[in-house]
Amino acid sequence: MRGCGVSDAAGRLSELLNCLPDGWPYFAYDANGNTVKEQTPSYTRYYAGAGLPAPLGTGRDMLVGVRSTEPGWTENVIRYSGEASRVSLSDSTGATYYTWDGIRVLRTEDQEGSMRQRQVHGQGPAGIPSVGDIALIEPAGASPCVPAADQVGTVWALLDGSG
Repeated sequence: MRGCGVSDAAGRLSELLNCLPDGWPYFAYDANGNTVKEQTPSYTRYYAGAGLPAPLGTGRDMLVGVRSTEPGWTENVIRYSGEASRVSLSDSTGATYYTWDGIRVLRTEDQEGSMRQRQVHGQGPAGIPSVGDIALIEPAGASPCVPAADQVGTVWALLDGSG
């Protein structure tokens, strides 16, 4: 077993040494609390952030890239709009593009413009749109499904026509 956390002089978490047996991931963080490294016995992943606008004033950088020593892994590159909405995610299999209505993803497409997934949103608490109000998910070539959530909104299953 290893210790749980290492903090810098200002009390900010700089490393998380999992409180589980050896072999579980080790995480390292920068001064803003961004994950910069994940290490396991079989691979190491590096997370790159950029000085893009942080969402909702979190003070954190936006993830712009992930690379790994895993066999077959290719670098992931993430791009954002000026409003800090994810525009695309690219890796060796191609790119995924995101269409937003402002705060919610409505559709994802591949580099040819073919739909990968469509999301239909309902209303959040008090009729206010929120990111957690997905009413229907329609993956390309698959049956539509609806998220099943508990009383506090935590999604615990995606249900299709078969239940």
